Amino acid sequence: MKLEIPGQLRGSDAGKVMPIAIKLRRELEPSFADLGDDRLALISPVLRIGGELGTFGEDAIENLKVTGKNAECDVVVEPRNWNELSEDQISDLIRTRVIEALHSLLTEAGFETIPEFLREKQNQGEQGASTNP
Repeated sequence: MKLEIPGQLRGSDAGKVMPIAIKLRRELEPSFADLGDDRLALISPVLRIGGELGTFGEDAIENLKVTGKNAECDVVVEPRNWNELSEDQISDLIRTRVIEALHSLLTEAGFETIPEFLREKQNQGEQGASTNP
C-alpha cells in the first residue's frame, strides 16, 4: 500500500508544516509498503493547513472517501501562529492529526484491526505532546 501526505497551505507561515509532514511520510512509508494487504493500493490524508492568508475550517478529519483501492480524506488544521511554534510542537500536532486520519481511513476501508506500527506512532506522539498548540 502506498502512502501519500499531500498538502495545501493558506499562507507562507504555514510552510513550516510541510517538511515535518514529509519526514512523517518517510517514516511511515516502509510500514505501509510492508502491510501486504491488497484492499487498498493508496492511502492519502490530505493536509489542509490554515495560515496567515486564511483557513480551511476548524481542526477536523473530513471528507473520508474510499473509492476502489484508494482512500483519502482532508486533515484540516486551523490557523496557528506557526512562526512561534517549535518544530517539536508542530511535529506532535501533525503526527497526531495524520495518525488519527490514517486510523479513520483504514476503518472506513474495512480494516478491523489497526496495524501495531500505527498504534506505536500514535503513542509516541501522545508522549511527546506536552502542550496543545
